[in-house]
Amino acid sequence: MITGITIENFKGIGERVEIPIRPITLLFGANSAGKSTILHALHFAREVFERHNLNADQTVSGGKYIDLGGFNNFVHGHNIEQAIVLRVDLDVDQHGLPCFDADFDSLSSSLDLQFGSLVKNLRSAAVELTIRWSKLEGCPYVSSNKVYLDGELFAEISAEPNLRTIVVSHLAFEHPCLLTVRDLPRDEEEQADLFADESLLSVGMSYCGEYISPGDGRRIGISGRGDGLTDPDDRLEFDYDSFSPSGDEEEDAELSRQLNACNNLVLALSDLIVGPSQLIRDELVRFRYLGPLRETPPRSYEPPRYPNPARWSSGLGAWDELRQGSETFVSKVGGWLGDDDKLAAGYRIELRSFKEIDLADPLMTKLLTGRAFDEAEGQSGVEFAKLPTKTSIAIVPTSGTSVIDLQPHDVGIGISQVVPVIVTALADEQRLLAIEQPELHLHPRLQSELGDLFINAALGDEKQVVVLETHSEHLVLRLLRRIRETTEGDLPPDKLPLKPDDVAVYYVQQGEDGTEVRHLRIDETGEFIDRWPNGFFDERAKELF
Repeated sequence: MITGITIENFKGIGERVEIPIRPITLLFGANSAGKSTILHALHFAREVFERHNLNADQTVSGGKYIDLGGFNNFVHGHNIEQAIVLRVDLDVDQHGLPCFDADFDSLSSSLDLQFGSLVKNLRSAAVELTIRWSKLEGCPYVSSNKVYLDGELFAEISAEPNLRTIVVSHLAFEHPCLLTVRDLPRDEEEQADLFADESLLSVGMSYCGEYISPGDGRRIGISGRGDGLTDPDDRLEFDYDSFSPSGDEEEDAELSRQLNACNNLVLALSDLIVGPSQLIRDELVRFRYLGPLRETPPRSYEPPRYPNPARWSSGLGAWDELRQGSETFVSKVGGWLGDDDKLAAGYRIELRSFKEIDLADPLMTKLLTGRAFDEAEGQSGVEFAKLPTKTSIAIVPTSGTSVIDLQPHDVGIGISQVVPVIVTALADEQRLLAIEQPELHLHPRLQSELGDLFINAALGDEKQVVVLETHSEHLVLRLLRRIRETTEGDLPPDKLPLKPDDVAVYYVQQGEDGTEVRHLRIDETGEFIDRWPNGFFDERAKELF
């Protein structure tokens, strides 16, 4: 999962800002302070890694609500001489990096060493892109693509403004994450070898000799789209065309072995250099954004036949999910909305199934005349079975004895606004979610109850990563309360434990050089270690005293 984002010279952010992302991450701050800029950077990252769209305007996940306006508009200060820096960190401890199918058996045979990887167990990876404007080409390009493994620089791909020279300009041959000869099982005599502390990458590069040289674009090719950015699905390329047989049988056999080793070494390097970009791309494709203004579906609403990620930004994607979801999922959403131990909003959601009959259908005539059941039972059942089954979502009051099916337009605006929030938090698993103003149109108690919803989404079965842009004191107070209860051992039995490391609170404000982001740390008693800036919490005291 994505664990952090770093931004420089993007929109209101000038100087470099690093934002670690926790399972629950909250962005607070005054209006127009720059909170949305952080979310916009996630949208831009998706455009870059998924679509190679460095000059993004309307985004695929933001729809009509997120229009970045192109490089000239979103570069800080509208100064195209400046470079945008965008870094995405991710945890790879659980799943590892993608594999480009290097033949390690063949490579091991060539190097006379037995191994199946170049690296030890990796915990983290990151890709940092430097995006500049090319006056020669009249478009933005990636001038530098740095890959970090376990926090340290491993490789860099560099591009010139003419986009004709794109090379692997740096490789850390002795990076701490690389396996060394000493790490392989060997006998005592071999362990005394002078080269035992060399990395397997270094040994491989020595064997390949002149055939692979970082910085020489003729030897390691970069597969991309002419923008300096590697294509996440394509391996690095080794240029065979530079070499030709000599005619000597022994020399050509050795050349063939070396070229085969070169090819497999480049494939193994692809895992480490291209693999992190592929993982980031895949995570951002799953990224889901819920905007601050959620639309209410019309009474004649029908979900589209094909999923459209942009519909989530308006909230309509959540209603699509409900209409097409299982009864179990709809019941789960309805439970969070209406159950007394959850939001207790006064309503629940239920899935209705029905069949439509054309008035001209003979079956309708039989039903209207009361003759439908006078005929053979099987015939009527077959005719009913042929009718298509349709579904609808009903909002049902939890109080009163009568059951009334309501539409989203029939209930208060707060209910229609919070339903997409619940669906977004509970739908699918292990996504990066960004929700703006989840508390919109909700009274204080419901704002507090949202805290438990997000704890459940982040730390329950769904394992979502939730980024919230909010102004709600009540929401953060519930999180602080759960941290305190977890520490003191008096957490309610139906609630999940919450620790300070599970939550990150950032205060976004305007500084002299643009947007500044302050991390407000929380201790185990649910208290803020860092002083809360003016405008939050202390406003209550001012009004009271």
